[in-house]
Amino acid sequence: MRVWVALLTSAFVTLSATVSAQTTQSGIVQGRISASDGKALPNATVSIKQADGSYPRSVLTDARGEYRFSFLTQGIYNAEIRLVGYRPHNTDSVRV
Repeated sequence: MRVWVALLTSAFVTLSATVSAQTTQSGIVQGRISASDGKALPNATVSIKQADGSYPRSVLTDARGEYRFSFLTQGIYNAEIRLVGYRPHNTDSVRV
């Protein structure tokens, strides 16, 4: 099986405030999935959920291997990346 190189190492976590009747804090997790040769990996499934298992979400990477999760509740998230031909990769404790 092939191995991942830059999985969530390129994930950027930022916080932004949304304004409404009540100010709510939300966050973004985004990044690029690539192989060891730097080639983008499109159609990889990136899944995240809070450390307690709540709020699961999944997206597919685009043609550039990029993904984005928006409007995430603040907290600690665990992530998993899957793509046929590659071993699954898990990253724990992604802080939003």
